[in-house]
Amino acid sequence: MKQSVCMLTMIYALLVFTFGIMGFQKAHSFASLFAGGGLGLLLVITDIYMFMNKKPAFWIGFVITLILGITFAIRFNKTSSFMPGAMGVFSAIILIGIIYRLYKFYEGKLQ
Repeated sequence: MKQSVCMLTMIYALLVFTFGIMGFQKAHSFASLFAGGGLGLLLVITDIYMFMNKKPAFWIGFVITLILGITFAIRFNKTSSFMPGAMGVFSAIILIGIIYRLYKFYEGKLQ
């Protein structure tokens, strides 16, 4: 289960990074560049530590994904466009996976 959560998180992180860069190119939005590109890159680095089964990495990934999920939900509510809605749903899926992994940590089944 750890590998599937980590792989999905890596795909999510790369999508966030890519869409941040694309948002900057399309609208010259530095907010997209810093939020999407920066948080996407931070999530990639965090995910590397998730692969190493480091508990703090899962908490950092949870916070970043929660922030991004809320942002995508707000953007979807304002625009009703497909991409923020899809990324919001993907954020929810990632959050569920990270919560499951954290539950296993605190249940004592993981080191």
